[in-house]
Amino acid sequence: MKLKQIVLEGFRSIQEPLNFWIKPQVTCLVGANEHGKSNLLESVTYLNFNEFQPDDTSISYRRPKGKDIPYLEFILDLNSDDLGAIIEAIESKLGAFPSEIEMDTQAKGVKANYDSVLIHAKNGGSAELRVILSEKSVKRIIYKALPQGKNYSLTYGSSQPYGIGDFLKGFLPKVVFFEASNELIDSITLAQLNARANLEFEGLLKLAGVWDKKEELFENSTSAFTLRVKAQRQLTRKVRGIWSQGKKTHTFHLRVEDGSLYVTIEDKTGTFDTPTKRSLGFRSFFSFYLALYAEASTLDPEGFIFVFDEPGIHLHPQGQKDLLKEIKKVGLNNQVLYSTHSPFMVDRNDPTRTSLVYKGIDKGDKGTKIIQKPYGNNWSSLRSLWGITMNDSFFYSDKSLLVEGTSDRIYISALLKKFSERLSINLNSLSIIDADRREEMFALVRILLAEDRKLIALVDTDSGGDAILKKINETAKKMKKQTLLETLRIGDFFKTSKDKSIEDILPRDLYLAALNEYIKEILGSKLVINNRELTTAQGSNTLGFVTGDLLVTKGLITRREDFSKTTTADFFNKFLQNAPTSQFVDLENQPYFLFCAVLKEKLGLD
Repeated sequence: MKLKQIVLEGFRSIQEPLNFWIKPQVTCLVGANEHGKSNLLESVTYLNFNEFQPDDTSISYRRPKGKDIPYLEFILDLNSDDLGAIIEAIESKLGAFPSEIEMDTQAKGVKANYDSVLIHAKNGGSAELRVILSEKSVKRIIYKALPQGKNYSLTYGSSQPYGIGDFLKGFLPKVVFFEASNELIDSITLAQLNARANLEFEGLLKLAGVWDKKEELFENSTSAFTLRVKAQRQLTRKVRGIWSQGKKTHTFHLRVEDGSLYVTIEDKTGTFDTPTKRSLGFRSFFSFYLALYAEASTLDPEGFIFVFDEPGIHLHPQGQKDLLKEIKKVGLNNQVLYSTHSPFMVDRNDPTRTSLVYKGIDKGDKGTKIIQKPYGNNWSSLRSLWGITMNDSFFYSDKSLLVEGTSDRIYISALLKKFSERLSINLNSLSIIDADRREEMFALVRILLAEDRKLIALVDTDSGGDAILKKINETAKKMKKQTLLETLRIGDFFKTSKDKSIEDILPRDLYLAALNEYIKEILGSKLVINNRELTTAQGSNTLGFVTGDLLVTKGLITRREDFSKTTTADFFNKFLQNAPTSQFVDLENQPYFLFCAVLKEKLGLD
């Protein structure tokens, strides 16, 4: 089950109706102070609550007539396992219903809903769960059958013998909220551990692999001493693996004294310090890391929604990069939402994960708003927020890949991410800059070369690409920066190089899936385009060019320019990351795989 959207209205700083889209793995919120990031994060926690708090209403919002404000609606996608669990829960209650003659009106309504849900779920239908919380209404949970869109309440009769209220309470994913912390302590007693007096120390013992044997740690015996030695070795190994600034420098030691378990940290000079005397950045990083595992009760949590408010606030940039790596790892089996002010906590290699939060200032544009795609025009909205110009070289890697548009960047990031393990690609050193449109590439090349940035410019193989490539090379020559510039054409990865764009290099079946998803979800049409139609339409043009023309021919858009390549690229990224490895055969002979291998070598992604 994945939370995919929250609809908010009249909740704290959110005044007018707002759609807050949640990513399947990691969602990052960026914005200035007092613009509503924390309110959005805290709204997620209400998935587990039954009522609002007195200060949750937006005091500056005029209540619409007839509406219960504040209002939150959570929309969750259900997978086949979720549907199976709902089927089992309902079927377990069918025997509790009285006979048809003895049923009251409420029981008949509940059973009718149950029957409809069972028919839909057993027939392989897809579904969403809608969890609705409003000011005056009891928390409602609704099964939404797709594609019909019919809603069936699952909360009626929850207190009755035939209700499934207890099941639903445990069925929803658990939301755990963390605020910025640096609460590492130096020692703890067994009684304090059992009372969960310090989550960070609890997480430390779980990281050391001895939480289940915590009573034995406090004993004065040879076996307890051996256990503490093994624990401190594992703790040292784990810490060195996740904290790059402490590689081969931090050694942990555990000892028992006067009924308390103490932890000390030895650095490479042989100096021993307690955790509270370590740097604020170190304490902040491990407070995040250890509290996470304490709350999850496992080193490999799964199925949670973790919410972090400013987790990297006290960290050095390298520490923030370490933290981002850990957040992405946690997001593989959970959903993670976090807020930040730092460019180092934004995953530029997966731009769809980041949203910009701001407060409208124009008349009639009040309250917290969200820009769901702030990565357009080279993250111009975020760079404006941070005061970063294109000349701020710390924002880029030593060598950058410059591409024509935002969709090119999303497609390339998606491919490199998908095949990173197969090709041993290190995405942490990847920098892709898009010119937003081809015409802007010339100006960007001039700026970046002036900063002595090493650059690879990638262009389509068509007349426009040839023209911009010529202009770029002439510019580098005039600036005497030819050694810093390398150029590539999409056609270089095909036997026949004529008329090729980034879309031509993609796995065709996944591009078609993304295109048809765009047609259905964005254009609202049931029309489906097949490969034969694309191939016939392509002729001697690039695939990116003819896709827009085909949509015009089909009457789906008015102009080719109305086709959103960026949105289609977002859908492609989703389908590619979810595609099983077995789907990709004969990889070494596929243009997209060769493309990734060449980029790895040229960009130094080892």
